[in-house]
Amino acid sequence: MPRELIFLQVGQCGNQIGCRFWEEALAEHILKGKSDADSFDDAMSSFFYISPTGQVKARAVPIDMEEGVLSSMMKGPLRHRFDVGHFVTDTTGCGNNWAVGHIELGEKYAEEIAESVRRMAEPCDSLQTFFFLHSLGGGTGSGVGTRMLSLLEDEFPHIFRFSCVVVPQVDDDVVTSPYNSGFAMKELINHADCVLPVDNAALAALATRLEAPPKDGTSSTSGAPPGKKKDKRGAFDSMNGIAARVLCHLTCSVRFPGTLNMDLNEITTNMVPYSKMHFLLSSATPVMPQRKRVDSMFMESLEQDAQLLPYLPRRYKYLACGLIVRGQDITVSEVHACIGRMRSKMDMVYWNSDGFKVAMCDRGTPTHPLSLLSISNNCCMADVFQRMSDNFVKLYRPRAHTHHYTPYIGIGEFEECLHSLADIGNDYAEMNRLTEPMGAAQKSLKEFLV
Repeated sequence: MPRELIFLQVGQCGNQIGCRFWEEALAEHILKGKSDADSFDDAMSSFFYISPTGQVKARAVPIDMEEGVLSSMMKGPLRHRFDVGHFVTDTTGCGNNWAVGHIELGEKYAEEIAESVRRMAEPCDSLQTFFFLHSLGGGTGSGVGTRMLSLLEDEFPHIFRFSCVVVPQVDDDVVTSPYNSGFAMKELINHADCVLPVDNAALAALATRLEAPPKDGTSSTSGAPPGKKKDKRGAFDSMNGIAARVLCHLTCSVRFPGTLNMDLNEITTNMVPYSKMHFLLSSATPVMPQRKRVDSMFMESLEQDAQLLPYLPRRYKYLACGLIVRGQDITVSEVHACIGRMRSKMDMVYWNSDGFKVAMCDRGTPTHPLSLLSISNNCCMADVFQRMSDNFVKLYRPRAHTHHYTPYIGIGEFEECLHSLADIGNDYAEMNRLTEPMGAAQKSLKEFLV
């Protein structure tokens, strides 16, 4: 039975990643020499549906409080893949203010968005997950996006809520980004089932590696002339493409057959030991499309250069680790051997030392015949929340720009937000310091030696 996913792509960033995601998804499903209708099957129905006019449409609810991006979508190559009846838009924008998006426009459009989701969900046979795509730094993605998260928790309490969020880099050009990120993260802590944060700086670094001319002197992977500098739009497109490929990889077991499957609800069950500690670190290897040896691909997933957050995970404790392998000609025994070598380099928390969840999907991607997605609940998240709190405090200590928010929320909300970030950050830090308690024999020996 197909398991459907509905995507809510919110704000400029969410919709731009969404467009790249649907391009990648179509490339995986539409077979050469076949029409859309002939290609449609159970696997494709997880992401798409057939409209009454016989067209293949995306299970997407695009939302933006400015018209620009959604108008561009309807003029672009994917215009026939979206049902404009599910678009929700305004002309005012949120002014890079979480409170405007969450309180004012979130309330104004809550019922319209909920009705659009209901109409999208009604014909589904086995709706499994709501996937949210949005950024944390702006106003619409952070504000309206997290408002819809809590709304759907009330409307569909048994459907998983999975958020892929873009974390702004340190030198983000939105001055109120620390407030927006903090308030949005507080909502994600309380209302999401799983959160996959990706960092703009890490995406930019990966995109740069992809665009660099290969050492053998051949053309770069993008087909652009070596050494040619890309414009800003092209750079963002490459970054969005990386995030889109990660999402396709994450959902491959929902759509395609394989030796071992990993459903999205299994990710939530196996990767989240405590309800609010549901933030997952991800890495995708190989970065370059060339096929690599299986063991080197697994080991590369532990390196900082492959992460979608700028941290070296081996320096922190792992609470759990999920590995999704795509491609043929790889055996279960090979995967287990690779995990054994990885395990020797990882610091797993003592109460879940064998906490690996593995999926093997037979279908590779159009660009990567063999690839690996590693998702882990890693204690580096303590540093993510610490950085977010520090940036928030820098603005809040002199009460900078709070007057833009206080017409919608009380000043006490700022303190509450900081407490929420500190609490979850401390939880991850405490797990990172956790050591295995001594057994009775060890305690007796220690007392004897003293």
